[in-house]
Amino acid sequence: MIFMYLMLKNNKKNMEKIQIYNYSYEQTFPFKVFKSKKTTGKVDDYLIHSKIYIIDDKTIFLSSSNFTESGMNHNIETMIKTHDKEAISKINSFFDSLLAEDFGKTYFTTNELAKTLYQEPINDYQNKKVCFFF
Repeated sequence: MIFMYLMLKNNKKNMEKIQIYNYSYEQTFPFKVFKSKKTTGKVDDYLIHSKIYIIDDKTIFLSSSNFTESGMNHNIETMIKTHDKEAISKINSFFDSLLAEDFGKTYFTTNELAKTLYQEPINDYQNKKVCFFF
C-alpha cells in the first residue's frame, strides 16, 4: 500500500490533465448541423434552427421544436405535419440537396458536434481525491 502511495505521489505531476478517454461518434441516420458565418462554435451561432423530420417517406413534420421532451411536450413551438405526396417529394428533394451541399464546411461533423455537447474527461488530481481499494 505504501509503494502504491509513493508511486502515485511521484507520478502525480505526469498524470495531471491527461485525456483519459477518446470518444468517437457515428451517425445512425443522415443529419447536418449548420454553422453560421461567424464560426465561434457556440450553440447560439448555429444558422438553421428549423427541423425537418421525415418518417418512412410517408409523413413529414416541419417544426421549430427539438426532438427532446421539452421540445415536444413543454415549449411553445410550431409544427406542421403532412402526408401529402407532392409536398413530401419536394421536401425530400430539398433535404437531399442540403445533405449533398458542402456549404464550404459550414456544418459540424458528427464528432465535432458531439465534442461540443459532451466534454471528454481528463485526469485532474488537483481537484479530485483518488481512492484505491485492494
